[in-house]
Amino acid sequence: MFEQQVFDICSNHMTISDYIRQFDLNNAKEKKLYEEINTWEQETIADVRRTAENIRSTLRSFISSFHANFNDDTKILIEKYKLEQQQNAEVQDVQSNLDKITNRLEKLQIEYEHYIADIKLIKRDHKRLLEIEAKYYTNHNLTIPIYQSSQECEEYVPITTFGKRISTQPKIELNIGRFWAMGGSNEYVILQEYENNLLTIFDRFANKQTITWHYDVVIRDIQWYDNLKNFFILIDKTLILFDPYTKQYDEVSQVQPYQNGIFRRCTCWNDRLFLSYFEQESCIEYWEISTWQMKQRWFTPITCKSNEIIACLRLNYENHLGLSIQDETIPRNRRFRFEIRDITMNNILHTLQLNVDYGIFSRMIPLHDNNWVVLNIDETCVFIIDDKCELKDRIDYQGGTLVNVALISSNTAVIRTTEKLYFYDI
Repeated sequence: MFEQQVFDICSNHMTISDYIRQFDLNNAKEKKLYEEINTWEQETIADVRRTAENIRSTLRSFISSFHANFNDDTKILIEKYKLEQQQNAEVQDVQSNLDKITNRLEKLQIEYEHYIADIKLIKRDHKRLLEIEAKYYTNHNLTIPIYQSSQECEEYVPITTFGKRISTQPKIELNIGRFWAMGGSNEYVILQEYENNLLTIFDRFANKQTITWHYDVVIRDIQWYDNLKNFFILIDKTLILFDPYTKQYDEVSQVQPYQNGIFRRCTCWNDRLFLSYFEQESCIEYWEISTWQMKQRWFTPITCKSNEIIACLRLNYENHLGLSIQDETIPRNRRFRFEIRDITMNNILHTLQLNVDYGIFSRMIPLHDNNWVVLNIDETCVFIIDDKCELKDRIDYQGGTLVNVALISSNTAVIRTTEKLYFYDI
């Protein structure tokens, strides 16, 4: 009996020892797993640093190359101006040459700004993968997968009709020239292709017409005026009426910029036209279209604070003004808000802070359902805001860097990116 008890104890002791040995073995495996994670971490950090340095090097190369080209073009223009100045003694000719050189320099500067704006680092999430992409104006792309989560992210589902439509494949996709201006009517959308000196007209089926744009300046804004069946085209110091049927331009000579300022945006509804300016302490004017009389002019602090500017303004179908207001206190970290005001400009009905890291809210449209579409220009965020300034949708647009948005009647939405035009049935 005693011998049996000793045997059982020894047997149990051996079993316990086996468990202990197995536990030690598992500890060793756990330690190895941690070591593998540490190794992966170190290797990944090293890869990221190498990749980042490669991107920096490539970026420096592109920027240096463009700087050199820009400086060369500038020198050529200046030398050309000096030569023509020597050949033309007439003051009028000298001034004309100076104006041409100045316009060309301005165009070079704008081209430079656009090239720089096209060089971006973008985080893509549509593949549920964190990536680094260096996008350059020469269309070279570099994409490096860094980390993929084992837990898939939920895709955002838009709740507004407009948001749902632009989150699907477009009905039509077209390549177009650069720059921003675009406006829609019941039948057409028109836009400027600045490099080609064209005003381009599309119907909702993307049938295209082009006419020569005779003003060597960038169009600031385009708005349809239904009473006259004309588009208002706003350039730096001139308001133009454009008839899309006869293709005729007429300058509105009665409208002159206040204190020789520069126009920025225009909006109209019924007999009212509102104009805004580029300067800080933004001035906004109300013009009666039937008489072309300036009825009222508002300044800071009614329009905005002294450190702010009006980035965009639009009238909706309820005679409410939507304003995008930009805080310039910290230029590298601008803050924005969207306001809805009554027609007197004195009463702020609703307001919403627009929170993004980059971009500018300088393009927007009212919808027929009283919502507002506000674009984060130079980025990919589309904000859809209701008539109480509640954010209904915030969509990461997949078509490219946003430039402008317009409606053709209430049936078709047109989104302009840096290189393409997209048509959506809404």
